[in-house]
Amino acid sequence: MPLAFIWLVFTSGTCLFRSFSTETERNTGAFLLGLIFGIVSSPCATPILVLILTFVASRGEIIYGTSLLFVYAIAHCALIFVAGVGSGALQKAFLDPEGLQK
Repeated sequence: MPLAFIWLVFTSGTCLFRSFSTETERNTGAFLLGLIFGIVSSPCATPILVLILTFVASRGEIIYGTSLLFVYAIAHCALIFVAGVGSGALQKAFLDPEGLQK
């Protein structure tokens, strides 16, 4: 599934990487990109989340469970941040005539 998504992004050309002119278009694009990323990352993230929730439920410690879920959320958001920065670099590399040389 993730490879199919990567293929879709690169074969669709500039429609996913075009620059949006209005704030509504930018917000819609950000929402759609987040929705697609959530669908793609869900098969990988859900088993770990279920494991953490099961472990916390078996121990019964609320503070410990909260801290585990907080660390999980920070790490998952870091992956999304890296993916966003990487897509910006790919956009610059493939759409700008000079690539990443600027």
